[in-house]
Amino acid sequence: DKTLVFFYFHCKRLAFEIIPIYSDSNILNWPSFDSLIPDKSDLFLLLIALSAVPIIRKQHASMGVNS
Repeated sequence: DKTLVFFYFHCKRLAFEIIPIYSDSNILNWPSFDSLIPDKSDLFLLLIALSAVPIIRKQHASMGVNS
């Protein structure tokens, strides 16, 4: 679903790329995605969380931390 893919990238960007503008507390106020993805909203949030792995690895590499 193209709309869902776009929504995923939007949520990922809000959560990890524009942090100075979009604070962490805003993420806690996200609405439930159950109506958009019935019975799979938890998996959608997990996918967003897992998208942080490459970002964290890159940040650790820049700090000299080996994985």
